[in-house]
Amino acid sequence: MSGNAAWEAVRAGAVARLRDIFGADRCERHVVIHKDAIAAFNAVGGFKTLKGMGIEKLYYMQSTPPRLQNPESKLYYACRSQPEEYELVARHVQLLSEVVGHHFDITLITIPQRDALCESILEENGVHGLVTVAALPLYFLQIDNDLFSMDAPVPSRQLCIHNDTAILPQVACGLRHLSQHMRASWSRVVCAGHAAADVYTLMREFDKQDRRQAHSGDNGDNGDNTSPYTLLLFDRRVDMVTPLCSQLTYAGMLSETVPVTCGTCEVPTPPASSSAGDASSEKDAPRKLQLSAEQDHVYAKLRDVNFSNVAPILKSFSKQMTKSFDERNTNDLTQLASFVKRLPALQGQSRSLAAHVDMSVHINRIKSTDVVTEMLEAELSLVMGHGKQLAIEFIQELICRQFNVNAVLRLLLLLRITNVVSDKAWAGLKQMTLHAYGYKFLPAFSAMESVTDSSAVNAHVLTQLRKRLSLAVSEDDAPDQVLFGMHPLSSRFMATLASAQHDSDLADLQLWFGADTPFAVHTDLPSAADASQKPSNDVVVCFLGGTTHAELTSMRSRLKAGDFNPIFLTTDVLTGDGLMKGLYSQFT
Repeated sequence: MSGNAAWEAVRAGAVARLRDIFGADRCERHVVIHKDAIAAFNAVGGFKTLKGMGIEKLYYMQSTPPRLQNPESKLYYACRSQPEEYELVARHVQLLSEVVGHHFDITLITIPQRDALCESILEENGVHGLVTVAALPLYFLQIDNDLFSMDAPVPSRQLCIHNDTAILPQVACGLRHLSQHMRASWSRVVCAGHAAADVYTLMREFDKQDRRQAHSGDNGDNGDNTSPYTLLLFDRRVDMVTPLCSQLTYAGMLSETVPVTCGTCEVPTPPASSSAGDASSEKDAPRKLQLSAEQDHVYAKLRDVNFSNVAPILKSFSKQMTKSFDERNTNDLTQLASFVKRLPALQGQSRSLAAHVDMSVHINRIKSTDVVTEMLEAELSLVMGHGKQLAIEFIQELICRQFNVNAVLRLLLLLRITNVVSDKAWAGLKQMTLHAYGYKFLPAFSAMESVTDSSAVNAHVLTQLRKRLSLAVSEDDAPDQVLFGMHPLSSRFMATLASAQHDSDLADLQLWFGADTPFAVHTDLPSAADASQKPSNDVVVCFLGGTTHAELTSMRSRLKAGDFNPIFLTTDVLTGDGLMKGLYSQFT
């Protein structure tokens, strides 16, 4: 099953669940949506879908509740399972009961599942009995044709940085929910890392519960007609090196330079238009851009290419666009009618092309500086194990210049993971950083030490990997590289994981990483007995702790070269700067 087909099955299930929550009775319904839940509702069709279910009006959640005129109205709140969002809902219910003087029929739709800790907040505020709580199980949202994300950046980074495993039960529930809609059974589960082993254990418990319900007659789904899939569970902490390296693909550099939320970003206004008149400024206001290879043919061509190849592709699209619009000059009515039918698509492609041209100019202005080139060279030196002292001197220079603190912390963490650094040298770098940027970044160094301890790749392991694997990009592959001068470590492991049939197939990985990092192949999930045991080329790759666009580009190429059909799931789409903000954001 393709990623689009899988998402359509999930979306249909979510719409059916919403219909059950709203009910079939004829009454006036209003929905209040928290900003964090907007992406989920847009994914299932937005207000158009809600209107088809009898919703009168949609509100964005603010500090005060909406003013409803009809006391018979039904009110629905939609939010994610976060304590602060439940606090706001509880305050709304109190105001509606005390100030308005009337209690509406209120239902709280929580995404993706109910949370006992959050519901205790409703009890503490005395409104739990006034609210009906229902869950909308949307664990993963589709953000590209083969990519699903949980849109949970904070819990995802907590796993990488602070070893907080609170997100893992939600991942296991999401995989269970996805397999039900895809009619998939996990014929093989390949685990890499401690978080992967924990998720697999949770999946076994959930699967046993489903089996008990099926035997007792509570569940009509007997597991027949399911398709076998291979599930790869990859703990981000197995490879913390790759997300710290700068990405060179178009999608990767875009995510590094502008905020991307659920596959959507704002296109920056070109510098030239900012000096124009007011009318031009209004016209050139930031535009929303949906980064989907399925919907945007320009992005589909640009997504996985090295940024140096972007300009020729944009030029080619521009020529095709000019040629297509020149067809309107014909005097042949048949050709003119054909052009008019294609005009809406051409106009949409023209807007997309203009947006990607502006985005490319923005990226090029930020990335085409000497210091960025020097940073790339420093990253390569640290990973490849040569020129460590020169890299340290470069980091010291950046600190003295008070360069971007995220870039400095990124290089410091990469240095600590990939090389042996003496306590004296590290203390000196730490002192320089705190003097230059302030002692508010002191917790970041404690977090870096935690990341180093939990990372499966360390200086010793990387020395082994350099000997065993060809990490350097050859000259022939240089125009297509996704990282500067090297292959992503995770993509080198993925082909081995995807083809592994038994634990013995992972012996090399186990040897390189040692016994402390678990690698295993499991074929004993209860649901696997319903599927054919023959090897399946349909692969679901789940990243626990997030992944980067550069890794996705490399793995798309490697897995498809091995005749695998991959669907990627991730708890978050990472960037190096995003990880660094997670080191200190909760303390600043």
